[in-house]
Amino acid sequence: MGLDAIEVNAIKGGMIAISQKSEGTTQSVLFPANVADAVIELVREAEEELASGGGDEIPG
Repeated sequence: MGLDAIEVNAIKGGMIAISQKSEGTTQSVLFPANVADAVIELVREAEEELASGGGDEIPG
């Protein structure tokens, strides 16, 4: 199963959504906006690792 995209979106009510798109399926997780910076940094690190061909695939 390959990861196609990771998206970060702001949602009304002080929440952000992190969405993972893979093979026609989207999974989203909601986080309070006060942890947004930490979560976005984790997503950036994951994107960089995926782009460099590193990382382990998580069975899903």
